[in-house]
Amino acid sequence: MEELVKALTIGLANGLIIALIAIGYTLVYGILELINFAHADVFMLGTAFTYFFLEAIVVGLGVPASSLTALLLIFAALP
Repeated sequence: MEELVKALTIGLANGLIIALIAIGYTLVYGILELINFAHADVFMLGTAFTYFFLEAIVVGLGVPASSLTALLLIFAALP
């Protein structure tokens, strides 16, 4: 049962990442009517920066991941 929950969680996370990329393509094409071939590169660069930034905060400062998640949710909820 634990493996099923883990597999579903990973599958859902991967599906949401693909959905974010697809929404980005749709928005750019819908507004500009131009295909942005660098969209995947920008997404990959943002992912790499986020990974290295989070590694520096969580490992370097010893901040728990749960408090970092709460901080990000509060920041995202700001108008």
